[in-house]
Amino acid sequence: MVEVAFFLPCLFYPFFSFPLYAQSNKVDDSLIQLLEPTESTQIIAKKPLIKCSIKTPFDPQKLLVLFDGTDISAVLNITPEGFEYKPLGVLAPGNHPLSVTAYTADGRELKKEFTFSTRHSKPFEEISSKNEITTLYEKLLEKSDEVHNVNSWKFESNLANESKLSEKEVGFIFKTNIRYLDQYLRVTPPIQDGFILQNYLLQGKYAGKTFTFLSEMGDLQIAETLYTVQGLARRGGNMVFESKDLHLKLRAFTVKSQQIFGFNGGTGLETTRDDHIMGVSGDIGLLSEKMKLRGIYVTGGEEGNSIGVSTTGGAKRGDVHGFLFTTDFFKQKLTTEAELDISKFDADTSDEFPSKRDKAYKLKVGGTLDKYTYEALYEYIGPNYEVIGNQGLQKNNEGFSLKTGANFEIHLINLSFTRYNDNVKKDDLYPRIYTTQGTIDYTFSKFKSLPMGLSYQKSRLNSKREPLETPPQKTEKV
Repeated sequence: MVEVAFFLPCLFYPFFSFPLYAQSNKVDDSLIQLLEPTESTQIIAKKPLIKCSIKTPFDPQKLLVLFDGTDISAVLNITPEGFEYKPLGVLAPGNHPLSVTAYTADGRELKKEFTFSTRHSKPFEEISSKNEITTLYEKLLEKSDEVHNVNSWKFESNLANESKLSEKEVGFIFKTNIRYLDQYLRVTPPIQDGFILQNYLLQGKYAGKTFTFLSEMGDLQIAETLYTVQGLARRGGNMVFESKDLHLKLRAFTVKSQQIFGFNGGTGLETTRDDHIMGVSGDIGLLSEKMKLRGIYVTGGEEGNSIGVSTTGGAKRGDVHGFLFTTDFFKQKLTTEAELDISKFDADTSDEFPSKRDKAYKLKVGGTLDKYTYEALYEYIGPNYEVIGNQGLQKNNEGFSLKTGANFEIHLINLSFTRYNDNVKKDDLYPRIYTTQGTIDYTFSKFKSLPMGLSYQKSRLNSKREPLETPPQKTEKV
């Protein structure tokens, strides 16, 4: 009997204790409820009030709430029934996930996830306007009577506006800056006093399942490639068509070559070649976009100087044909880029000299292999290579650069070596100047609050093929 009495508790204890143990640690999702908005519903609101109830005592210090993937726990309004939250900014239309994790007094974890959707109005999915006003007032406290060309006072205010309107696949965005200026001295043209529309941009976009279409009018940023059009900021129009199924992208633009301040000068949508820059480009992806081809054509002219644009000589005119070929067959482990551009440029249309033709090309190979990166680049830009609207382009330059790096978590090492020369056509009237530079960068980041680094750079400049009576040049710098 003693042995039976001993074994019975051992046999039946797990049977009775296991359900009790599982039940005491079971998470009851029904204890967390979303009161406003109702779960899985769509509401019309830009900043909806979110109310959630937790029907058991919980620790507010351990409450974790994620809204749209962002932790908002620190800005919640904790109530005896749960919490409330009102977004500070306007919510984008669409679905909004909400995740709530709480801990009861006895240490149990409660977790529940909800989803609701919003739209800004009944007729439009999104309709919003963001406005920011900045004001500046300057007053000169004391000024000598002999000084006249100094502002005694100046008042300036700027209104930046961004308005959005969209419904399903169609959307519009309007951006503008309106400025008011008044000061003691007369304002120097082209700047004007009073109210002025400094800049604006109107965008219309259709984003369907198979293709997208973008139309822009106003102050644009046009970028194709470094040797054709890069960072061209002018007023005009731009259209982009992209087909997802065909891996095709087409673009056409026209902008006024003169830099415009305010609304003077019109919209820039004209296509007169003497005072506009126009271009078209096309991209096509092959083999699941592992190969891409781009063709570019830009033409136009500049009549003279404008704000931020300084030219010498008379009116200019030119065009450029560009071809770009890129590959990526091994998921960034080995990428290639080859570009060829041919330009025709007349630096002064009023003289008797004709347009000059020249070319630019480059070949770049690079990639990322686990912790290592590498890149090799060779480029050539002819002495007469110029592109209308691309003033920052450096011509008559040839050379190569080699780069490599490694990231070992707390150790970061980057090495680079470049060698370039001018006088690419070996003109006997000028020497050829070689510029060589090597750089080593090392960063130690084990201590986040005290990062340490070491950099070493050595550069050398020397000349070759000097003309008669021209002394050679040689300098070194560490």
